[in-house]
Amino acid sequence: MKKSVKNLLIVIICIVSVVVAAVGSTAIAVAATHNKPKKAVIILPGLFASGLYDTATGKAVWDPFDEIDVWFTDFMGRSGFPAGLILPLLMEDQFKEVLDKLLANGGKGTPDSMFNMIAMTEDGESVVKTIKPVPFDSDSRLKYGVINTHTDIYHTLEEQFGAAYDVQVFNYDFRLDNRESGKRLEEHINKKGYKEVILVSHSNGGSVAACYLARSQENRDKVKQYLSFDVPYYGAFAAINTLENINGMIDGLVKQLRANKLGALASNIEIIFNNQFTRLLGLWAVYQLLPSYDLLTTQQYHHVFDEQIKGFDNNPGPKKQIVQREAMINIDGEDVFFESPEELWDFYCSRPWAKKENGELRRQMAEWLEFHDAMKVTLEDGTKVHSTSLVNTQYISGMGYNNVTKVYYETDELLEGGLRKLDKYDFTSQGDGTVLLYSATAGTTDASRINIIPYANHYDVFQRFNEYSKDLTVKLIQEELSSWDKLLINLYK
Repeated sequence: MKKSVKNLLIVIICIVSVVVAAVGSTAIAVAATHNKPKKAVIILPGLFASGLYDTATGKAVWDPFDEIDVWFTDFMGRSGFPAGLILPLLMEDQFKEVLDKLLANGGKGTPDSMFNMIAMTEDGESVVKTIKPVPFDSDSRLKYGVINTHTDIYHTLEEQFGAAYDVQVFNYDFRLDNRESGKRLEEHINKKGYKEVILVSHSNGGSVAACYLARSQENRDKVKQYLSFDVPYYGAFAAINTLENINGMIDGLVKQLRANKLGALASNIEIIFNNQFTRLLGLWAVYQLLPSYDLLTTQQYHHVFDEQIKGFDNNPGPKKQIVQREAMINIDGEDVFFESPEELWDFYCSRPWAKKENGELRRQMAEWLEFHDAMKVTLEDGTKVHSTSLVNTQYISGMGYNNVTKVYYETDELLEGGLRKLDKYDFTSQGDGTVLLYSATAGTTDASRINIIPYANHYDVFQRFNEYSKDLTVKLIQEELSSWDKLLINLYK
C-alpha cells in the first residue's frame, strides 16, 4: 500500500509539473505577444483637438499651456462661462507669456505667436513648414490632444484593453486636407505593423477615418471595429455659419467676457482674432465640412425621443418616418432644390469665401467634390457607398439639441455674390447641436449600428467621456473581443 501511495504521489507530482510547465509556457507566449502588440486602438481627435508642435524648436504650439493644469472641459463648462477659471489663468506666467506674444506689434503678434505659427495660406498650406502633430511617444501632455482633450478616454481604454491592444491617440494636422491625414493614418498603421485596429473617432477625426477606409480593401480588412462619435460625414451647417459670418465666431465669447467685467480681455481677443486668427481660415476642414449633396438626398429618419428612450428601442428596425428631400437653402422666400452635387458646388463657389483675394477659386473648394468621393468606395456594380458602411461601424450620436437644417438668404446686388445671409434658420432636435443625426450616421437606417446618447451635445459625447460615453464604449468593444483577447486582458488586469 505504501508503495502504491508513493507511486501515486509521483504520478501526481509529474502531472502537476507538466501543468505548471504548460502554464509557464503560455504565460511566456502571452508576455511575448503583450510586448510586441500587433493590434491597436487608435483614437482620432476632432477639429482643433490634436496637439501640434514646432519640430525646429521642440516647443508646443497648439496648445502652449502644457505647464498649466487645465482641461478642455474647464473651458466648455455646461454651467456657463468659466470666469472663475480665466482670472487665475491671467496670473500664470506661461499664460501671460503667450498673451504678450499675441498682443505684440499692435495685435499682429510676434512671428512665434501661437496663431502666427499655425497660420495657413489661402490655398490651405501651412505658413510655418516645421509645424507637425505631436507623436504619441512624446513626453508632452499634448500627446493626448489639446488641453487634456482625450486623456480620459485614453486612460479608460488603456486600463480596459491595453493588455491586448496598443492604445494611442493619433494626433493629425487638423489644418490640412483630411484625405492627406487619412493617408498619414495608413502610413502610421503600416509602419507599426498593426494587423488589427479598432478606430475611435470624434467629429472631424471621422472624416480622416473614412478617407483611410476608402483607400483600400487592405485598410478595411484591418479594422475589427470602428466607433464613430458625432462625425459630420455629410457636413454640418456650422461650416456655413462660420464662412458666412467670420466675425460671428467670437461674438458670444466677447459678450460673455464683457458681462463678467473682463472688457480689456474682450478687446484684446477681438484684436488678436482680426489680425491673426483669421489667417487660420485657410484650413481645409471648414470647407470640407460644408453640407454635402448627400445630406439633401438622404432619407431622413425620425423617431420618438424622450428621457426614457435611449435611441431606437428593441423592436425590429428603427421607428422611422421617411420624409421627402428637403431644401437646406432658401433664397428670397423660395426653397432651392439642387439637382446634382455639381449644382450645390456651383452655389458654394459663387460665395465670396470660396475665392482667394485675386478672385480665383480656393483649392479647398476646387477639390470639394473629390473630397466627398474620397470617403466612398465604388462597388463592382458601379454603386458608390460610404466607406464606413463596409466595416463594423457603430455610429454614436448625441441627441436633443437644436440643429440647423436650413439657412436663409435674400438678394442684395450690392454685395459680392449677390446674396445676404439672414439671421434666420430652421431647426430640428435630431442631433447634438452641431451635427445632424443623419450626417453622423452617414445616412444609415440600420438600428443595430446606431447608438443615441440623450441630451448630450457635441462635446459631451467625447470630451466628457467618463460621464456620457464610457460605459457604452467599453460595452461595444468588449462585445467584439476574441476569446484570446479576453484571456490576455484577464491575465494582465
